[in-house]
Amino acid sequence: MDSSARITSGDLDQALKYSRKHSVLHFTYGPSLSIARHTDARTMQYLGEDVCKFRHFGEIEAGFVLYYFDDVTKTVVDVWGACALDRNCIAPPRAKYYCNPMVNTDGQCHRFDQSVLSIILRRLFHKCNDNPIIEHPMGIHEIRRGERVSFFPRK
Repeated sequence: MDSSARITSGDLDQALKYSRKHSVLHFTYGPSLSIARHTDARTMQYLGEDVCKFRHFGEIEAGFVLYYFDDVTKTVVDVWGACALDRNCIAPPRAKYYCNPMVNTDGQCHRFDQSVLSIILRRLFHKCNDNPIIEHPMGIHEIRRGERVSFFPRK
């Protein structure tokens, strides 16, 4: 999880059991924040993907993913890491990070590592638009961007 994620539940047992059984627990944004909309066309091309297949899937919330290390997640991390080492895959030149919420076109912006992780996990878990197998999301965290946390308070 990245620094904007906050654990909101004291009971992570269900999430841990889920990730162990299914390799990974991930969350998504809704289809209005689609992978097609938030991935540069050159990354799609590099990965040999058809952008049309990703229009109805929300991108993965890369700031909070729970992995159980097994062959499935090893493959996910290997592919994600290999892409990260090639600028043409992870960060095509002049890719735009800013996503205008009023524009709904394919490739209007690029979310870099989040775009690539979304493509990889969608290839594995493409039946549901949220957690790979469960129908009702687990409320174990929330994202709080811009919130400051003082880890080392001044005395």
